[in-house]
Amino acid sequence: ESAAAFATALSTPGFTTATGVTADTGVSAAAADRWKRLAFGAAAAAVLFAAAALWGLVGGEDAPADVLRVAVPFSEGQAPRMVPFAPAGTLSPDGSKLVYVGPAVDGGNTQLWLRNLRELESTPITGTMDGWNATFAPDGNAIAYGTGGGSAQGLRVVSLTGEPPITLADSVAWTGRHWGNDGYVYYSDIPFRIRRVPAVGGDPEVVTTLDSAANEVAHLHPHALPGGRGLLHTVAVGSQPAVEDYEIALVDLQTGESRRLFTGINARYVPSGHIVFVRADGALLAVPFDAKALEVRGAPVTLMMGIPVKTYGIVDLSIADNGTLAYVSGGGATTQDVELMWVDRDGGSRPLVQGWTSAMTSFAISPDEQSVAFGRWAANEQQVWVKQVTGPEAKLTFDGAENYRPAWNARGDVVAWVGRGPGGAYQLQQRRADGATAVEVLASDERGVEQVDFSDDGRWAVYRTGGERGARDIMALRLGVDSVPVPAVAGPANEYMPALSPDGRFLAYVSDESGQPEVQVRPFPNTEDTRWLVSQDGGTQPKWSSNGTELFYLSGGELVAARIARNPTFSVVGRTTLFAVTPYLTLNPFHWDYDVGGQGQRFLFARPQSTDPPAVILVLNWVEELRRRLEE
Repeated sequence: ESAAAFATALSTPGFTTATGVTADTGVSAAAADRWKRLAFGAAAAAVLFAAAALWGLVGGEDAPADVLRVAVPFSEGQAPRMVPFAPAGTLSPDGSKLVYVGPAVDGGNTQLWLRNLRELESTPITGTMDGWNATFAPDGNAIAYGTGGGSAQGLRVVSLTGEPPITLADSVAWTGRHWGNDGYVYYSDIPFRIRRVPAVGGDPEVVTTLDSAANEVAHLHPHALPGGRGLLHTVAVGSQPAVEDYEIALVDLQTGESRRLFTGINARYVPSGHIVFVRADGALLAVPFDAKALEVRGAPVTLMMGIPVKTYGIVDLSIADNGTLAYVSGGGATTQDVELMWVDRDGGSRPLVQGWTSAMTSFAISPDEQSVAFGRWAANEQQVWVKQVTGPEAKLTFDGAENYRPAWNARGDVVAWVGRGPGGAYQLQQRRADGATAVEVLASDERGVEQVDFSDDGRWAVYRTGGERGARDIMALRLGVDSVPVPAVAGPANEYMPALSPDGRFLAYVSDESGQPEVQVRPFPNTEDTRWLVSQDGGTQPKWSSNGTELFYLSGGELVAARIARNPTFSVVGRTTLFAVTPYLTLNPFHWDYDVGGQGQRFLFARPQSTDPPAVILVLNWVEELRRRLEE
């Protein structure tokens, strides 16, 4: 009559019903007794299996050696989001909590969520809008994380008991951080050195410096050894560093001595006495390591394959001190295939090219809408391709491992993009869309050039500098006239995503001077004369309609159309929310995730090929598997 009564029956060896079910079934009393014993054994086994899993999860002192793999379910609206420049989530040291990047609740594109693995529901962490790349405090009661936008961009700490976040440092790169048990939070700064800052607040200090003689361009993914004795990190070498050539390095924090250990990325120490790291092909490896002597005690052994590797060697993998491992099954945001979709103003959609998908990282439609330029992720590198809507696709870039964020000139015969230049800084490069000319450098800056937009008359290029090596500013260059660009918008805040109006009179862009990203407009080229606020309660990714009467932008997960009057002066005369963009990839905080076509009547978005949320896999007692593999 109830589940409780059924459970009682299973645990009572002599149980029979008042109506004599045993006799009615035609089964002998002896056989019935055997079936009851089997049923009891099966139920007991299920209970013991669940208990074993839970005991391993919470780190029982005598946790069984069985290695158990389980998928973590998420309720609707709580599933992790895959972001290109950060891991999806991280485990607490005791393996009982998971912090991950999830849908925005408090504004922005994403937000950090907390899942207590003893419970069935996740909760958003207040104040972590556009947060990513979290690391737990050693006691598991707070996290340090990076933020993707706003005037408080940098390294922040928030308690998981409800206190508001505090800022520890500015100019933080997206390539990893670690809260050591020595009281410091270690992180990769801009320009990609390792720093540390006291977790309670204080002045950051430099831990590693780039060795220019060895052609080092970046130190990434710090991981502090127990007690702050040493520091593991990843080193990128060369003007065009490929992930395959990254190396694991070890710094003695007492002597300052640094040495390379082996080729690999994203190394971390586990209390079993091993360094665990990933290879560029997605292999997970381990090697015995003496944390006191700072010595490797053997050769690396491959443990498993299939770990997705993203830009800068970022992986969706976390290992807790209690031996639990978590990873994301399948690809990350930079590896999954997407389909480009035309979306009408009412939200209706159709494919740009029926049946065509690609692992795109960025894209732009040509002025005549007959071709699309896109960055493609393959073999741990990004290259720019051009696809004809009714024809073939062709590769446009071949040099270096990072070429992406394409943009068309006004005539539609030249494609510009962002690529690595000498010294490792990004520069603006261009080439004829049909590949008939050589690659030429259009603009460079020691802070890096990150994106560009061209005026319709072909006279101007406006581009954003900084982000990788300093604050984001917008520069302007008269094509064929200026040899030196002039600042267009270069204040103390971050200014990015420049978009010139079709008549060239106005410059739209994003600024975080108010504490959150907002769309603003200035007259062009006299940008210092005045400015106008376009968005309300946050906005990003501005794009003009072809006649300049509307300015589109993203806000709160929706595409908004602002109606613009330009005579006698600029003004916003109304705003209309068009449709929700949640079915599409719109997670990049500093570059456009869509384009405008059809004279502002349709919009090009990227839709993931699979709409299923990423599967988060827990491997309980994984360290036992590690030990067995190294003993083979």
